[in-house]
Amino acid sequence: MIHGLKIYPDQVQAYRTTSAMITDPKKLILMLYDETLNVLFQVRNAILNGDLVSRCEGLSKAIDYISELNASVQGEKTDEAADFLRGLYSSILVELPKVNLTNDVKTVEQSIKYLAQLRSIWQDQVMAEKEIIDAHTIKYGIINQAATGVDAVRPTFSCKG
Repeated sequence: MIHGLKIYPDQVQAYRTTSAMITDPKKLILMLYDETLNVLFQVRNAILNGDLVSRCEGLSKAIDYISELNASVQGEKTDEAADFLRGLYSSILVELPKVNLTNDVKTVEQSIKYLAQLRSIWQDQVMAEKEIIDAHTIKYGIINQAATGVDAVRPTFSCKG
């Protein structure tokens, strides 16, 4: 018991796991992709089943997550990859709210397709690069920002090669 609070081992472990995951901005982006896709699949199913409440709630969450992905894109104004991502996220953000009026499953499925492709690229390229860097950090005892969590307030996506 700490200052009148009863601490349970499961809660401590959950806190440690969450804390460790939050300190890695690249992992946060992957988690955002995963959760966005999960919610969009729920929206798709809600539309097919005529569940208006789940559709509306899911669309709201998906829009929030995609907005966060859009906000995490970093790159110069002349960076074509960053411009492409911002444009794609913006297009999805324009189209998804219309689903509340139209029940258009195709719009949801198209969003799922685009986001699944981006998630795959992120997993295969960015997370693989991170694993190489982390292995190098462990091998040579180098402490970097990603390892310490310093400046890991907001997940960022850099499009520079």
